[in-house]
Amino acid sequence: MNKKRIAILGLASLTLMLAASVTLTVAWYDGSSHLAVSDINIRLQDKELSISTDNVEFKSFLTNEELNDAGLFRAISSEFSDSWIKEKKEQPVFKGNYGASNKNVLNDPDEVSTATAGYFSQELFIKCNSSVYVTFDKEKTTFIADQKDNEEMMQQLREKFPGLTDEQILFNLNNVVKSLRLSILVLNDEDDESGNLPDYSYYIIDPYKDKTTYYAGILDTDKDGYFDYSSEKKEVLYGESYSGVDGKTVEECLVYDAPASNDIAVDDKELTCFNSGTKQGVSRINIEESIANGLVLKEEKSIAIEDVEEEILIPLTAQTSKRIVLSFYQEGWDLENTDFVRYSHFFVNVLFKIAKVRY
Repeated sequence: MNKKRIAILGLASLTLMLAASVTLTVAWYDGSSHLAVSDINIRLQDKELSISTDNVEFKSFLTNEELNDAGLFRAISSEFSDSWIKEKKEQPVFKGNYGASNKNVLNDPDEVSTATAGYFSQELFIKCNSSVYVTFDKEKTTFIADQKDNEEMMQQLREKFPGLTDEQILFNLNNVVKSLRLSILVLNDEDDESGNLPDYSYYIIDPYKDKTTYYAGILDTDKDGYFDYSSEKKEVLYGESYSGVDGKTVEECLVYDAPASNDIAVDDKELTCFNSGTKQGVSRINIEESIANGLVLKEEKSIAIEDVEEEILIPLTAQTSKRIVLSFYQEGWDLENTDFVRYSHFFVNVLFKIAKVRY
């Protein structure tokens, strides 16, 4: 059988909303970054394949009006996803903003808000005339910066960023795509006879993956120029972490440097919630020594785009629909996440294709 393709979100233009003011601070924790989907198109290129939003009426394409309203986007996170995956929930659960904490460690999912908006998520049903495995096309599943619109936006941002050259502004606008993610929740309604595939799967694709994203670290949530610290004057470890040593707690794994004798300002990079200073008298977490002492920072289980065709196989049985939930969002723990998200323009293209015959 020749490979067939399903075009999903064919170059959907995502236009980011302007905000009244902006700083160089990464501020997804207080929800200051907003973007909006201007158009989403779902199309099928092969007659054997069909798609539906209600599992009743199947079509060769879906218009923007038939899909969920994406609304305004805010950077969120897929941290703590193991818990809802274990429960086999029928929708992904994303986490939202953090607030300053007086605790030394804040890694309880119940203490982090659940995002109820700020991302695109759509339940879909895919059907094929034959029994096949479906995957993503690694070459045509992309987040692409809209160079033309970003150049126009650059001219409007000169007064807002007088310390940056046009080239630096444009680079930041185009770089927004690197913190975006595509995820797919596969709600299999049958067992795979081979025993090779689970009856429930969740995948995260990072189209620009070049390093590991960790769901934990120190943060400057109020953007005052200093990393947050507890009432004990110790920096706070946020996010998802655990102890790799039996009998130890996460807090017991933490190793701190001596209290700062003076205020330590942010380094020569711009101030962000990931890049800040240390307040006088506050003990900074020594991450490397803490890891050596048993601390484990949770890694994002994302798949690089070049590996999707080998790592993602969605089984379809002939004439039997498969329910999936397709989402895309801005990952807040990605260090490429900046406030230029408010202004950037980019395109998304997601392409499904048949990988091979199932039996």
